[in-house]
Amino acid sequence: MRSKYLLVTPSLNGGGAEKILLFVANALAVNNEVTVISYLSGDVANLDSSISLNILDNKYQDRKILGKLLRMWQIRKYIRNQNVNCVIGFGPEFAIICVLSALFTKTKVLTSERRSPEDLSIYWRFIAKIAYSLSDGVVFQLDQVRDYFNLRKDKVAVIPNPYFQQKIDESEVLRFEKRNKIIISAAARLNELEKGIDVLCDAFLNLTNLFPDYQLHIYGEDRNDELKIRYQQFSKKIYFFERDPDIVLKINRCV
Repeated sequence: MRSKYLLVTPSLNGGGAEKILLFVANALAVNNEVTVISYLSGDVANLDSSISLNILDNKYQDRKILGKLLRMWQIRKYIRNQNVNCVIGFGPEFAIICVLSALFTKTKVLTSERRSPEDLSIYWRFIAKIAYSLSDGVVFQLDQVRDYFNLRKDKVAVIPNPYFQQKIDESEVLRFEKRNKIIISAAARLNELEKGIDVLCDAFLNLTNLFPDYQLHIYGEDRNDELKIRYQQFSKKIYFFERDPDIVLKINRCV
């Protein structure tokens, strides 16, 4: 018998957690009925055609309590109407929302935390501990995060990020017989502390005297141009680019 899974995420804007959600959804869809609920649309080109995608009303998002109550009502309504067997929430906010939405139902709740607790405020660490302790199962990315939350061993799993292999058309990859520069590339959400883009830039600058032909190309969203301003005096060494759908191809050219 096919089970019904509901995966809940705040957005599908192409970040790391969203890619993991799509990966899990596609894997579950092989033998189950899968629905994804999000409050912001995004790149779903790789979402299996059998998966139902619902972009829900995001009103009251600026009114914290009312917005969260609306989300709980929407998710609970879907759980009850569709007889969902399991709901999966990503991150502490949607973990607690999914836990509360499934109260007094037979629906199992799985939650996933991909970040370090050091990146959470004291308030969200407290919420996360409650949400994960009330979940039927929790998936962490790192052993250290599992140890921090110190949950029952039988309800916890540690699963590292998968490696996604993407085929590249060899005819599109540039080959240079003579290169006058060597490019190092990185792609990330630039303003998130755990990505360490500032650490990468500082480390790269320490090596520029030894390797004057090297350049650092960084792809990603830079809110308020914080990093661009910080490293603007090194604009001939460090280059910042917006998010690019052809990032894999461009990284393959960086040789």
